[in-house]
Amino acid sequence: MSLFINTDTMEYPRYEGDIASEPNANWAEVERTTIPEYAVGQAPYELTPILVDNTWTQQWAVRDLTPEEIENSRSLHLEYLQKLRMPQVDIDRLMASELTSEEIAALR
Repeated sequence: MSLFINTDTMEYPRYEGDIASEPNANWAEVERTTIPEYAVGQAPYELTPILVDNTWTQQWAVRDLTPEEIENSRSLHLEYLQKLRMPQVDIDRLMASELTSEEIAALR
């Protein structure tokens, strides 16, 4: 699916349906880019595209998660692991990040 920007209003993201409903607007296709790598406790988010060599190009940034987002994420993970009927001792170790990636893979 293609992404578009209205270069008059900078409305973004827009899609094929927007172009069909507003054919007289100045639309430009936006070149997609890869989401940047980010660490645990961070999240990528999209910025307004910029012109790079006369091509509107998707832009990204990374931010730290808020304490509330971290707690919500931990709660969702805990709920999921409990639904999988994982032993509580493994859940406790996993939630405390005491397991190595190899040990986590072995739990699957």
